Amino acid sequence: MDPIVIGIAVVVILLLGLGIGVALRRAGGQAEFAGVIKSWGEVATRTRLKFTRPEINLAQAELSGSYRQRELAVHLRVHSMIGAAGSHQFVTYTQVQSSTTNPLRHFMRFSRKGSYHKTDRYLGAPYESTNDPEIDRRYDVKSIPPGIAGRAIAAGPEFRKRLLEVKSAGYIELEVEAGEIRFEQEGLVQSTDTLLALLDLMDTCASVVETVK
Repeated sequence: MDPIVIGIAVVVILLLGLGIGVALRRAGGQAEFAGVIKSWGEVATRTRLKFTRPEINLAQAELSGSYRQRELAVHLRVHSMIGAAGSHQFVTYTQVQSSTTNPLRHFMRFSRKGSYHKTDRYLGAPYESTNDPEIDRRYDVKSIPPGIAGRAIAAGPEFRKRLLEVKSAGYIELEVEAGEIRFEQEGLVQSTDTLLALLDLMDTCASVVETVK
């Protein structure tokens, strides 16, 4: 066969593959937009939180307002990194922040074992056991004063239950510091029930933090 014809055929095949790939990525993006608008909108209706719809990118999506008398916000973080062969890869994280009074200024962090810690302001604090085998099997734990995380788990059965219900194959972290609770997990949470469960996790965590000694 004529080498020129072969060359043209190869180019056509490559262009078709590229076009299909772009179409699939675009369809996937549209599906994610639709999923967020539907599920986050349902959560806003049920909880009376304000829903900011994403218009250009998913990072614009936000739920905010008062949830069970505490200020709360849910949003997305999209992280770009360089993958194999110099290709760009995008990872989406679901984040939740909630206020708490935390009268004794406890610090607690529960990180899924094997998760990558972005920053660690408490590098010198050792990991500790909560004396709860299931929690210790799933999470690396730090707290100041030492032992307060274990007492929080023991004092808050609903908090413990919600923490064990969090599902993600990647990064998971729940951190309590000063008057704020921060949660982040790898992946885009689109399920209405999962979002509501995360709100309950924050609420039960705050209730424990405000009472445990």
